[in-house]
Amino acid sequence: MFERHISLLKNTLEVLREPAAESLISKFDWTNFRPDRGDQFYPQAWVQSLDDTPEIFLDSQIKKFQLRSEVKKYLRRKNGHKDVPSRNWTKDGVRDLVKVDDLLYLSLFDISLDSEDMFEVARTAGRSRPIPHKYTEGNDSEDNYLWAATSDLDRSQRSDADHGPSLWSRFLDNCVSEYSAFDKLHPNAQNALKDPGTRKEILKKYHNALLDILNDSVG
Repeated sequence: MFERHISLLKNTLEVLREPAAESLISKFDWTNFRPDRGDQFYPQAWVQSLDDTPEIFLDSQIKKFQLRSEVKKYLRRKNGHKDVPSRNWTKDGVRDLVKVDDLLYLSLFDISLDSEDMFEVARTAGRSRPIPHKYTEGNDSEDNYLWAATSDLDRSQRSDADHGPSLWSRFLDNCVSEYSAFDKLHPNAQNALKDPGTRKEILKKYHNALLDILNDSVG
């Protein structure tokens, strides 16, 4: 495998020495060098993840790799200055170990190639991606979404010198009552935002969305 990568690098250098820009375009098509072309261009380790290759993260496989010394020191500190026991890693196992409260500061995005081989953001999660949640303002009214209901308020507040965090940020920080325009929300929205059951439901979806991207990036 490494011989092929060395050959690829040498080929790249030769092409880059061409004086004319059109030579680069005709001789080196960058869009061909993608993971789905196989390990001719990408080492297998570059496309491993808990989603795609869970067998790589079994204890029997992990033991074959040596951790860097600083990583070992960090893990020992987190484990009461004891060696961390080896184990099988699974998505469910990560979900149990990595609690949602430890992820409330994160914003993630996942980049992929579209049908025309152009980069696009395939999905986002975290503080930058509010989890939709419906509520009603009356027995006969249509469903509303908590964060959509405050978008106009947020925009009006942005012109203020004292503009603070958004309602979504306040919700994640468990202090929705401190949102600058909280008293302007519909009472049903206020009640939903302060309800522990609603918070638990939204944070569960938030947790899943983040871990879906994180687990797909482990490798």
